[in-house]
Amino acid sequence: MGKGEGESLETEFASGTTCHGFNRLAVAKKWPHRAFWTVAILWGFGMTTWMISSRIEAYFKYETSTEIRVEEKYALEFPAVTFCNFNKYRRSAMTALDWYIYANSKLAEKYAFEADYDPEATAALRAAFEGFEANLTATYPGGFDFGNFTRRIGWELNNETMPLCLFRMKQCFPENFTHAFQSEYGNCYTFNSHHDEDSLSLQQTRPGAQQGLYILFDIQQAEYTELLSLNGALGVGIDFQIHSWYERPNVAQHGLGAGVGTAALVSMHQNELQNLAHPWGNCSNDRTLKHFPRYSRSGCEVECYLEKVLELCGCKPFSYPGNAVNCNPVDQVLCADPTIFKVASNFQKECGARCPEACQIIEYPPTVSYAPFPNYYMAQELASMYGTNANYASENLVGLSIYYKDLNNRLTKKNPAMTPSGLLSDIGGQLGLFIGMSTLTLMEFGEYIIFKIIQCCRKRKPKTSQSKESGM
Repeated sequence: MGKGEGESLETEFASGTTCHGFNRLAVAKKWPHRAFWTVAILWGFGMTTWMISSRIEAYFKYETSTEIRVEEKYALEFPAVTFCNFNKYRRSAMTALDWYIYANSKLAEKYAFEADYDPEATAALRAAFEGFEANLTATYPGGFDFGNFTRRIGWELNNETMPLCLFRMKQCFPENFTHAFQSEYGNCYTFNSHHDEDSLSLQQTRPGAQQGLYILFDIQQAEYTELLSLNGALGVGIDFQIHSWYERPNVAQHGLGAGVGTAALVSMHQNELQNLAHPWGNCSNDRTLKHFPRYSRSGCEVECYLEKVLELCGCKPFSYPGNAVNCNPVDQVLCADPTIFKVASNFQKECGARCPEACQIIEYPPTVSYAPFPNYYMAQELASMYGTNANYASENLVGLSIYYKDLNNRLTKKNPAMTPSGLLSDIGGQLGLFIGMSTLTLMEFGEYIIFKIIQCCRKRKPKTSQSKESGM
């Protein structure tokens, strides 16, 4: 009786389940027929297991696909633009003491760089410049501040050095620029650098030069103090960088140059890159920086360098953010610079883990063309305006026109090659293709297992009762 009940349960399940093949096996009368369906069912389950395991393995590789599309916009936020003069210090503003400090700091920088920041050579240089350091201490009892020194005698942006500024054909002024230190250039100035997320940004609503930024600089070549013997800058003109407003500019590394006597036509477009966070990538959206309003990898790198320099030197480079004491020229050249060089040489170990890519990166790739400036009649006009000769414009003036050539956002977006829902769909597809299973079929198997357990428990009860009666 028990055996018959057991067979009827299996037969009932095989005949009624929605899993393909079992019902054919249940009604098969001859062994070849049964063997065929047994092999078919085993093959179906084997293929299903193999395919599902391969899809699960593919999912846990966390591979990505890249989507590229061009989005048409009615307006684009105008980027920040940082401008630097190739001349770091103004000749007319420098005293004999300033020249002494400038020359010695440049010589120390030159020798340290030539020695490749070797520790022994750096120690020897510190001994050689011991007198210079002592003079600084005696002259500035409260401590020499390289930042104040640079602000005082560095490049100034005013109505003389920037005689013309237009944005969307409306006049702009030096007050619309924000001061920014750059170690190589000293005083630099950023247009459209709003300080926080809530500040209003400038936008370009139509493509073309007339809707962008136009600036005329007078770099005042007579003020130049760059000397070949002191490894001075080779250019005469303006170095500039286009960047996102929340990023710290690095004009020496990413800048574009415009020499005197030229008009630079800079057309740009907007590229947006959207990266993925863990586990498909390593970008970060939730990291915050001490000195920058929004996370960027460049800002994180600066803060990493800053921490290392403060730890080893007790001061910071004057161009770095924060309220720590600025390094004097000797500490800057013989401690801060070698520390930054060492960290940069081993960046992945020192800063790589703490400075992943941002999840959203916006870039503004430029295309630059140059034209001679000014034309003959404009040179005569400018000569009468400045009260100089006609050559003054070609020797001192730089024109810059920066604008969007179109109002398209070129989006490059990384997507998971397989999402959790995609994995479930794949698993469902393999189950349906090879053995015709669905979620409800799994419930049928669960129901069968429960009934089987109940049946086994019922079979054991009579045996247990019988053994008790025998014992009595």
